[in-house]
Amino acid sequence: RALAGTAPPPAPSANPMYPDLITWTDWLRDIDMVDSNGRKLLRFSASYANTGRGPMEVYGVVQGDGTTYAYQRVWNDDGTYTDYLAGTFSFAGHQDHNHWHFDDFASYYLRRVTSSGGVGSIVAGSPKITFCLLDWTPYDRSLPGAPQNAVYTCDNQGISVGWADVYVKELEGQNIDITSVPDGVYWLESVTDPDNRLKEASDSNNSGRIKIQFSKSNNTVTFVDDTGGGTVVWVEDALPAGAVAYADGGDSWNWVASNPAPFSGSRAHQSNIGLGLHQHYFDWANATLNVAAGDKLFTYIFIDPLNVPEEVMLQWNDGSWEHRAYWGANRISYGTDGTASRRHMGALPPAGQWVRLEVPAVAVGLEGRTLKGMAFTLFGGRATWDYSGKEGN
Repeated sequence: RALAGTAPPPAPSANPMYPDLITWTDWLRDIDMVDSNGRKLLRFSASYANTGRGPMEVYGVVQGDGTTYAYQRVWNDDGTYTDYLAGTFSFAGHQDHNHWHFDDFASYYLRRVTSSGGVGSIVAGSPKITFCLLDWTPYDRSLPGAPQNAVYTCDNQGISVGWADVYVKELEGQNIDITSVPDGVYWLESVTDPDNRLKEASDSNNSGRIKIQFSKSNNTVTFVDDTGGGTVVWVEDALPAGAVAYADGGDSWNWVASNPAPFSGSRAHQSNIGLGLHQHYFDWANATLNVAAGDKLFTYIFIDPLNVPEEVMLQWNDGSWEHRAYWGANRISYGTDGTASRRHMGALPPAGQWVRLEVPAVAVGLEGRTLKGMAFTLFGGRATWDYSGKEGN
């Protein structure tokens, strides 16, 4: 929004509730390559989540010369606030959107991978991108101060605690020109607030990146885990981009950072304690998982030693949920036992420690398939789950 006049004077600080923006890297995996006017463009979605104590709130003030200054409002614990000049808003070039854009909010880069697997020099990039900040989708509504419903829109710009703004790959500016970049493995990097204009709890976590490999001859792009090799991680700290979360049997999605400590990253997802069949799962992911011949599907599980289930089951959706593997007792009647729809993989994993569950894709009929959903299913008990994906040859 743009308001006439001048910004109110700064108020005395009373324990400011700073926002903290991070790149939600799962959305970078919603990626493809297209031909455009003789150029090769790498297109990708991007998302920025607020994990701080207060909202990332911005508003515009029109100056006498027509420039619209952008101000950030930082709220304090006592209900007062301080406004900081954070840049400018633009309208020219965005008239069809009918709202103001906060200038230079993000930058995108393609970087070399060093010999040790580190982050190397920039080989291509996009101009700084202007964004309309809003609450597009929940990121973690369990964070203190996170609203359960969206607050900010393009008419009232900001990003609430526990929410994320999303820019899908089809939008203007969501690409990097790679016409002159050789095929190979690179880091795709998204940087929020590249000029450090915004007040945040930390500026050290504004960059997020994934490792990708592309071939321009057939317009293919794949992504690999930053540990290298043939590992592709699909669920790590959050759901894949576009995924819709579900649960039944009394279960729910509980993202935890302790009890137990995550196997990888900063969060794992934990089942509720339940009797009988209970599960949480997701479907409709835009960031799909392509499974090749010889691949193995995996996840890590930590079984609660005080609440041991009778059976553990993993399910995958390629348009059908008839791809299942289980460990322990045969108590869940989904599918037909001894087939790809219900394949027994062995004894129940030991409790009280992280254990890798691994399933050859061929055993559950998923070689050559594209996955959009995954289920984490128990009969009784409780378990925590982390770091799911596939491993190639």
